Amino acid sequence: MLIKGRFITIAASAIGVSALSQTLGFLRQLLVAAFFGISRDLDIYLVVFAVASMVVFTFGVIFDSVAVPRLVQLRERDGDEASAALAATVFRLSSLLSIAASAVMLAVLPLLAPIVATGFNPAERSELFHLAWYFLPWTLLFVPYYAAAARHKGKRNFNRVFTAEIVIGCVSIGFLALWHDTIASLPLAYGAGYALALLSLLPGSGLIWTARTRSPRQVLRNIGELFFANQTGNISSLVDRHFQSLIPAGGIAAVGYSTQLINGLSTLLVFREIFVVPLSETERRAEKLERLIIGLLLLSVPVAAFTAGFAHEVIQILYGRGHFDAGAIDLTSRVLGISVWSLITSSVGTPLFRMFQIVDRIGLTHIAYLASAVFLAGFGYLFVGILDLGAPGVAWMLLGNSILGLGVLAYLVARSGISIGWRRVSGYFAFAVVVSGLAALAALAAASPFDAPWERLLAGGVVFAVVVAGVYFVVRARLRHIIYS
Repeated sequence: MLIKGRFITIAASAIGVSALSQTLGFLRQLLVAAFFGISRDLDIYLVVFAVASMVVFTFGVIFDSVAVPRLVQLRERDGDEASAALAATVFRLSSLLSIAASAVMLAVLPLLAPIVATGFNPAERSELFHLAWYFLPWTLLFVPYYAAAARHKGKRNFNRVFTAEIVIGCVSIGFLALWHDTIASLPLAYGAGYALALLSLLPGSGLIWTARTRSPRQVLRNIGELFFANQTGNISSLVDRHFQSLIPAGGIAAVGYSTQLINGLSTLLVFREIFVVPLSETERRAEKLERLIIGLLLLSVPVAAFTAGFAHEVIQILYGRGHFDAGAIDLTSRVLGISVWSLITSSVGTPLFRMFQIVDRIGLTHIAYLASAVFLAGFGYLFVGILDLGAPGVAWMLLGNSILGLGVLAYLVARSGISIGWRRVSGYFAFAVVVSGLAALAALAAASPFDAPWERLLAGGVVFAVVVAGVYFVVRARLRHIIYS
C-alpha cells in the first residue's frame, strides 16, 4: 500500500506540474505573439530551432529513455554509490556532448540552409546563421540539465525535477517580459531558464565534486542507437521545413502558432500516455487498443470540429494583441481551421505508434518515418509548389500527411500481430462526425447574433457542448462499455 500510495502521489504531482508547465508555456507563447507577431524574424527563429531540435534537443528525450532506467537498475542491483558514480560520469560526458552537439549545430546549419531555408534571401540566411549563436547558452546547458535530472529521477527525487521545470517556465517568461527588443531574446530567455534550473538540481546531487567514475559504455551505446534512429524521423522534418521556407514571410510563424495549439490539445487528449500501462499487458491487448481508439475519436472529433468552426475567435482571443495584428489573426486562424483536423489523426496515431515500442518492433518506426517524408514531399509539391497556397497550403500538406500516415501506422500495427476491428471503429467515427457536425451548425447559429469574439465563443461553446453531451448521454450505455469493459 505504501508503494501504491507513493505512486499515486507522484502521478498526481506529475499531472499537476504538467498542467502548470503547459500554463506557463502558454503564457510565454502569448508574450511571443504580442512581441513578435508573425514576423520574418520569428520565421528565422523557428528554422534555427528546428535544426537545434534535430541535433541537440533530441538528447532530452534520449536521456529520459536511456539514462534514467539504467541508473535505477544499477541502484537496485549495486546500491546508490554505484548509481551515483555512473550519474557523475554521465553528467561529465553530457557537458562534452553538449559542446560537440552545439558545434555540430553551427556547422550543419549552413549545409542544411539550402533545404530548410530554400525560400530565404541571402540577407535572411545570414540572419539565420547570426541567430544560431544566441542559441548556444540554451544548447550548451540543455544536455547537462537532462543528465542532472536523470540523477534525481534515478533516486526518485521527482519533486526536484518538477521544481526545475517550473523554474524554466518562470525564468524564461520573466526574461522575455523584460528583454524583447529582438528575436535573439527568445533563445536567450530559454538559456537563462535552463541555467537556473540546472543550478537548482546540482546541490546534493554528487555530480560535480566527486572522483567516483563508472564505465558508461552501455549508456553511450544506447544513446547512440536512439540518436541515429531519430535521424530517420528528421528526414520528414527536413522535407517539412523545405516547403515551409517557400511560403511568404510570416507563414512559418502562423503554422508554428497553430501547431503548438494542436500539440497542446493532443497532449491533453492522450492523458500523458497513461494508456501505455494497460496496453503493455498481453491479455486482450487488441481489444483494449480498439476501445482506446474509439474513445479518442469520440473526444477528438468534437474538439476538432468546434475549434475549426471558431478558429478565428480562438486566435483573436488568445493572440490578438501587440504585434499580432488583424492580418496575423486572419492567416493563423485559416491555418488552424485546416490543421486542427490533424488532432483526430494524431490522437489515434499516438497509441498506434507506441505499440511498436510495447511489442518490441521499433524497427517499424523507420518505415513510418520514411513514409511520412514521402507523403510530405508529395503533398508539399501539390499544395505549396503547384497550387501556391502559402501557409494554408502547408496546413493541407501536414493534414494530408497525417491522414495517410495514420493508414501506414494501422497497417504496420496489423503486421505486428494486433488485429483491430476497424469497421467497428469506423462506425463510431461516423457517429462522432455526425454529432459534431450537428453541434457545430447549432453553435454557429447561436453565435450569429453576436459580434464580439468572447460572446461568439461563449454562446457557441455552450450550445456545442450541450448538443454533444446530450447525444452522448443518450448512448451512455455504449460509452460506459467502452470505458469500463
